[in-house]
Amino acid sequence: MAKKCIILLFGFKMNTTLIFEITLGVFGLAFLIQCYYYLFYFLRLARYKNIYIEHNNTNKGVTVIVAAHNEIENLVNLIPNLLHQDYPNFEVIIVDDRSVDGTNDFLKEQCARIRNLRYVTVKDTPEYMSPKKYALTLAIKAAANDLLLFTDADCIPESKDWIKSVVNKFAIKGTEIVIGYSPYERKSGLLNLFIRFETFFTGVQYLSASIAGKTYMGVGRNMAYHKDVFFRNKGFHPHMKVLSGSDDLFVNQVATATNTQVLIEKQTQTTSIPKTSFKSWYIQKVRHLSVGKLYKKSTKLHLMFYPISLVLFLGAGMATLFSLDYWVVVPIVYGVRLIMSSTIYWYISKKLSQKIEIYLFPVLEMLYLIYIFIFGIISYRAKRIRWN
Repeated sequence: MAKKCIILLFGFKMNTTLIFEITLGVFGLAFLIQCYYYLFYFLRLARYKNIYIEHNNTNKGVTVIVAAHNEIENLVNLIPNLLHQDYPNFEVIIVDDRSVDGTNDFLKEQCARIRNLRYVTVKDTPEYMSPKKYALTLAIKAAANDLLLFTDADCIPESKDWIKSVVNKFAIKGTEIVIGYSPYERKSGLLNLFIRFETFFTGVQYLSASIAGKTYMGVGRNMAYHKDVFFRNKGFHPHMKVLSGSDDLFVNQVATATNTQVLIEKQTQTTSIPKTSFKSWYIQKVRHLSVGKLYKKSTKLHLMFYPISLVLFLGAGMATLFSLDYWVVVPIVYGVRLIMSSTIYWYISKKLSQKIEIYLFPVLEMLYLIYIFIFGIISYRAKRIRWN
């Protein structure tokens, strides 16, 4: 039967035994690559224990920076949450980036009565410069402290210990960058389900890689670094014209195997408001993925091998099912991979305090592959666009 199918497909006789042996070899190699990612990288995150050095250095100044464009509704919620952080020495700088929704007047009124709240106004962005990177650069220059902590206007810290947790990480010798996790709010609908899965899986990848000493990105919704690190590495200058990348391209540029720490507990996270329409989410993801082509070659290879190996694993596995000699191997290997991935994902979801629909992961992984393929092509060919 298998031989007849191949003759029907290709139109001529072939050595079906050889074909199935090659297919089985590809299937096995893809499975081994999958095991490498799960057992060498992702398992590190599942077993990770945060390292904290207890110290009394609460006098270390921190500047929290937020870039905002027409975000007055979000700022009304965010600012009180930032100002109520349980830390004695910090300031908050909000960059009003060309807003037309009354943000400037709101910030002016708030800053007049709140001592440690300041704002910077951007009226125009220089041509061929990323608006957000320009806005953040102005805020960094205006910061009174060396330690800079970043989040977005549509994010809320999960606890009053957010700043304190970040400062504690910098007490570890050699730490110059701290990257955290920032999930999206849980809402109803398929789009929200996929947004949360994609964010979770992206977090699994970059946090695991960082723990393994191969940091390649962070998220601007929850990350920190020294002001000196920013200027010593020429800030955003190497990619100032690129729309996105104020977080991941900068980290990809300056992170080393020893200068970066991660934060994963619930109290160290910032929760973001998810997009509610496919169009707005589409624009956001194309913008985010467009910077991937500027990553280091080693990073691009690392990120490419997982989806490629998964495609080969699924494809070669389905092809091997046609073999009368080898078909029984497929469900066994599929089962082993499913148990391995589900177990590791479950432990990671507990580490990150995230309620993830593990039982839907096989389907979501298929959607993820389609998403990576289509959006990857679109974002790679996308021309420069402004973020607002």
